[in-house]
Amino acid sequence: MLDVETYDLAERLARISQTHFTFSSAHNLNAFLTNGFPIKVSSMNDLYQMVDSFHAGQLERLVAEMGAISQEDIDLLADVIELTIELQLQMFAERKPILAYAATLGTLCLYRKMRAINPNFSTVLEIGPGSGLLSYFLAQHTQLINYSQIEACQSLYLLQSAIGRHAFGLAHKERAFPPLENCSEFFGGINRPPWQEIGEQPETIPRPLVETLCEHFPWWRTGDVAKRNNYFDIVTSNANLNEFSEPALHLYLKLTSEVLKEDGLFIAQGSGADFVGRTKHLTRIFTDHKLAVVAFAHPGTVIESNGDHPQQRTLVDDNILLVKEGHPIFDAYFDRPVDENGFFGDEDFIHRMFNENLSQQTFLPPDRLRETVTTRVEERVNQRHMDA
Repeated sequence: MLDVETYDLAERLARISQTHFTFSSAHNLNAFLTNGFPIKVSSMNDLYQMVDSFHAGQLERLVAEMGAISQEDIDLLADVIELTIELQLQMFAERKPILAYAATLGTLCLYRKMRAINPNFSTVLEIGPGSGLLSYFLAQHTQLINYSQIEACQSLYLLQSAIGRHAFGLAHKERAFPPLENCSEFFGGINRPPWQEIGEQPETIPRPLVETLCEHFPWWRTGDVAKRNNYFDIVTSNANLNEFSEPALHLYLKLTSEVLKEDGLFIAQGSGADFVGRTKHLTRIFTDHKLAVVAFAHPGTVIESNGDHPQQRTLVDDNILLVKEGHPIFDAYFDRPVDENGFFGDEDFIHRMFNENLSQQTFLPPDRLRETVTTRVEERVNQRHMDA
């Protein structure tokens, strides 16, 4: 398991290995600092305060955006919240587990959009995974082949790493670890005099051969992701486009244009806190990277579901969809003006994403949804630990 000391050591080694400071400085977190966000922790127990730090106070608005929810998604929501509680019971001794409703429901909203865009997606890159909760949803996505994450914030990285290992088990690959086998050889072999007694060495067995499904990359290993040309069905970066430094934003958009499949899609649910007035310039920046905007919906946009009983829903955040050069619809949308009201391209996957048929789903008010999930989760958690 990755801990504070190991991450900090790896990051220090990465920084002193750079040939120029501009690469590391691109990943500064000034926007987080402006907001007082704890970008660095000294103990894993400090992560407790971050379990439900995103989408705070937005539960009612998120329920209003979803409009209705299927029994399958109610089950999925309860399963994920139960998993977050189990992880908290393991990580935070004597602390009461937090029911992260808003953060989990916000992630479910994103996952539903991803399924609507491409029900059979198998490869995903998430840039800035935030609370890390998408790991729990994708671990249950049966078509998944690879889910890669990139993060530059130490505190969030540690939380994401713990969640990733909990969600995927040995199928989670932590890329922040230094090459421990090489370190062992260097420090324990080359520099030890041959006559020094070190005692009997412990017996070991090979690690199980488990196919990797989730890879977690720190900022200094972004180049490893860049090698995967035309690989990802979906690239997603949520509530952070405005919060990246200018160099980091350009780096990640360039990365997107390289690693996204030609028929793949970029989705952003929220563009982040706009401290520098960047939102109005985003479409131009996308164009500079040969990315075409096929949908750009602003917060408060009212959308109407399909089906026998159409229902109006209101988006909580910006919703942005991009395609890269080479996509079949790229030419129709590239450099197309986006007015202040936003727009939706007339494409089937966009209609599926925003105008989902809710006829077979159930509308649950926020209090009812909370009660339904809480009762179920408490019963299952208590029963599991009583049985143990």
